[in-house]
This record gives sequence, C-alpha cells and structure tokens, in this order.
Amino acid sequence: MKSFWKMMFMGAVAGAVGGIAVQRIQAARHWRVQQPYLLHQTALITGASAGIGAAFARALAREGYNLVLIARRADRLQILAEEIQQISPVKIEIFPADLVNTADLARLEARIPQIPNLAVVINNAGFGTGGDFARVPLKPELDMVRLHVIASMTIMHAALPVLANQPNSALINVSSTMSFLPTPKNATYGATKAFLNSFSQAVQGELSTRHVRIQALCPGFTESEFHDIIKMDRARVPAFLWMTADQVVAESLQGMREGRSMVVPGWANKAFYFIATSLPQSLLAPIETAAWRFANSLGIQNILE
Repeated sequence: MKSFWKMMFMGAVAGAVGGIAVQRIQAARHWRVQQPYLLHQTALITGASAGIGAAFARALAREGYNLVLIARRADRLQILAEEIQQISPVKIEIFPADLVNTADLARLEARIPQIPNLAVVINNAGFGTGGDFARVPLKPELDMVRLHVIASMTIMHAALPVLANQPNSALINVSSTMSFLPTPKNATYGATKAFLNSFSQAVQGELSTRHVRIQALCPGFTESEFHDIIKMDRARVPAFLWMTADQVVAESLQGMREGRSMVVPGWANKAFYFIATSLPQSLLAPIETAAWRFANSLGIQNILE
C-alpha cells in the first residue's frame, strides 16, 4: 500500500513539473514590458491589511504602482501605507470598507471608474469558517458567499471596462487549493473558491481585448493570520506545505506577466492540483476521505472573528 502511495506521489510531482512546462509554453504571448511608474498606473487591492493582500501591496509598490488599499480596518491600512512609503514614494489611497456590507460595496463600485490609470485589481478579501455546515451558524456562511462571490463579481464588473483602457492590465482573483476538491469542514469556503476559478476563466474567454489578463491564484497553506482566525492547529501541518505570503505573491505576479489564467504556487500545491484534476473519481475517493480525517485533526472551530 505504501508503494502505491509513493508511486502516486512521484507521479503527481512528475505531472506537476510537466504542467509547469506546458504553462510556460502556453504563456509565449508575454506582455510588452513597461514600467508602471512611467504610465502612472494604479493597483487596487482588497483585503490589503494583512497576509497576501499586504504582500501584494508591498510588491506592487516596489514596482512603482500607485495603490488603492481596501480593508475593514483603517488603522491597519494606515500602518501599512506608512511602511510602504518609507521605501516606495508611490501615491496611496486608503479606502476602509467592509465588502460584505451592501453600502460599502456600492461605494467601492462607484469609486472604481474614477481611479486614475487603474491597471491591476486584486480581489483578495476573504475569510474562512470551520465545522460541519449543518451545525455552524448560517450568517457567516452567507457572508462568505457575499464576500468571495458577490463582492468579487461586483468589483470585476466595475473594473473590466476601466482595465480595457490600460496597457498590460490584470485582474487577480485569490482562490485556493481548496477549490480543487470538496473540502469537509470548509464546505462553503471551498465552493466559493471553486466558483472563482470557473468564473475567472470563463470571463477571460469572453474578453475581446488581449491585454487584459484574468488570473485565478490558488495558494495552499500560507503563513498569515487567516489560519489563526479559525483556530487551526498549525503544528499538525507539515512544514514543507507552508509558503510565505511573499512567495505566493511573487509567483502570482510572474504568472501575471506571462498571461497565465491560473497560478498554483509551490511544488506541493502543484502536485495536489495534478492529483485533484487528473485522477478518476474512483482513485480520488480515498484521498477525499484522508482529507476529511486531516481536517478533523486540525481542530478547526466553528467561529468567525
């Protein structure tokens, strides 16, 4: 039995490596390289106050993008803005908003067409809950749908006509490796992220302009406060599965320049992607069972903070 799983894992790694090569070939149509500061381009980032969102802000500022930073906590945004401006003299607008709130989302929707030279949009705002769906409170689950799905759709709908007028523009929807298989204990989270994958790729296919790139970014375990909020036992996750937010963002931005519609950062996540999308359901069943047992072992609690 051990030899079977070893063969499966080695096959997954080989498939992942092959997939990377295919992605590189498919990405032959690179963007024309231009410095964003020469074009005074702006990047809008939701969920910018911590984790992957803050890492995107720092990375894009280093490249010369002006920033519009969106999150619920204005104080955290202000601290981040001051930190960034110590090293990058870019313009930064702070836009405090809770995108689950209809009025706040409407304010952002109205603001987007007014942002000068908007060229990059990062839909990163998100949260997770944990536990059996039938037992957790319903409101946080519905709020998750509002944030991951409704807010992302609303922002995309407002931003795409603007991005079409900018050279080398991009829209990145932060998804998850949990989108590849049904995810017990995180059913709503995985389902909303699966929606983002499908929706991102479908809308990319609709675009008549070639210089707007839409990407679904699918990180796995990332070092951030996300896992602390759901009280996950991090120690039970093997060290090799973790990535830093900076590593995730670096792969995403490289994929953005190469025009990749999906980016799965890290070799372990790529292997998981290969397994989840290549194997027949009969072979996936024991993997799903193992995932369910693993989720139970992480101590995820039915809370939202």
